[in-house]
Amino acid sequence: MRLQAKLKLAFSKERKTIEIKYNTFEKATYDRFLCASIARRTKNGDEAYQYIDDITGDGSLNIHFKDLYDEASNFSNEELDAIMKSSMYPILKIDSSTWYDYFTELNISLYKNKIYTGDLGSYHTNFLAQLVGIQEEIIEKNILPKATDKKPQPYDVNFADNVVNVKIGSEYLPVDQGIFAQAVVNEIDNISSYRGKITKSPDGNGWQMLTISALNTLNVSDNKHYYENGNHVRIYDKHVKVTEIAEFAGIYFIKQTSNQYNGNRKLCSFVIEFLLNNDELRSFRSNDVIAILENVDDLKKRDVVNYFLQRQDNKDYASFGLKLIRLGITVDWEKASLKADLKYADTHRDLENIYKIDNTLGFEIKHILKIDIPLLNPEHRKMLNKYNSDLNAKRDHIKAIVGEITSSGLRERSKALKSDSDTQRFSKLCNKLIGHVDKKLNDADLTEVEAWHKDALELEELAKKIEKKLSAEKING
Repeated sequence: MRLQAKLKLAFSKERKTIEIKYNTFEKATYDRFLCASIARRTKNGDEAYQYIDDITGDGSLNIHFKDLYDEASNFSNEELDAIMKSSMYPILKIDSSTWYDYFTELNISLYKNKIYTGDLGSYHTNFLAQLVGIQEEIIEKNILPKATDKKPQPYDVNFADNVVNVKIGSEYLPVDQGIFAQAVVNEIDNISSYRGKITKSPDGNGWQMLTISALNTLNVSDNKHYYENGNHVRIYDKHVKVTEIAEFAGIYFIKQTSNQYNGNRKLCSFVIEFLLNNDELRSFRSNDVIAILENVDDLKKRDVVNYFLQRQDNKDYASFGLKLIRLGITVDWEKASLKADLKYADTHRDLENIYKIDNTLGFEIKHILKIDIPLLNPEHRKMLNKYNSDLNAKRDHIKAIVGEITSSGLRERSKALKSDSDTQRFSKLCNKLIGHVDKKLNDADLTEVEAWHKDALELEELAKKIEKKLSAEKING
């Protein structure tokens, strides 16, 4: 058996700094070079100090030069001659930028993701110098403790042939099973509440340690999960998540795999049937359910549309139902579904398809006008004839009223009257109806014609008032 898993382990780690002191050479600055020259050419400190006093006087450079002379006086004559010749000045450097982690229980050190046996700080000084890239002469090495912790961290662990290998840095390290058992941070020691299968021989990659949070999620009591081959399966909007649970070496493991709906007809059919039976379909967004339905057979699609539209009005499901009807699914539709389809149908083809399935759905004249006459039943033909008769009668009446006012010249004659609410309204209606009627009236539907007819009747009454006012003015004049 080979098992690859990610586990939380708590190893004691000591972070340590490697401090290395070494000599190197740098280009001598003017003041250092001068003071080194003074140290080489004077017999003692008094003579050198006197020379510096003569050069600098009591200025601020006096102390500075004397300090540099004191430093240079520690060099041998050969070292001073080398400075004079090469202008390279010996400098003591301290490098403390390098650190590593020492794992106490494992007795290993980790430096730049590479494992070293034992405490790296105990290695030979020259080895450490090469490790950190120092080529110069080493003066002193110190290992300084920086921090200690034993916080649990996730590690990749490989179980193979009774050997436990833990990935430290970029390498797998065999770890004593006793040390490993002590380091494992195991949140769970009992999962009797879990209803699924627990395998005793986990294999492969992708396993992680089971946490309390993950176990609580698996134990949620709802109708959006089921068990397949003993494994927990939770239903989501775009996929199902399959969870496997295993127990090995006293540790509970979990591995989860997502199976997408797209293209998986068997999975989609099962999920739809399961959610239907448990009355859970409505807890998912309509677009997500319709996406799943694209992968099931047409009759099951119809059943789901019926299920929804019997319970609530929904444009998405109604539109999907219309699509199915266009594809030839024309039997076993619920009346509620067809009424919803009728509500959202807006094409000649869709209206006729619905009418052919059931013409008793309460079709209105706006629907009947879009359906071919040979398809209409007697009742709807009568409704259509009455509509057309009413429409033509109203059109004729509007034309008669407008024609009478136009031929009488009342529009022009009314301008002789003093402006009031009647004359203003009369003028407005004349502008609205005269001239526009002939252009648009024959193309208008009954709703528009009825509005114009109402305006025409008002115009007719106003015309009578205007005629009376004109007659009264004539008598009085």
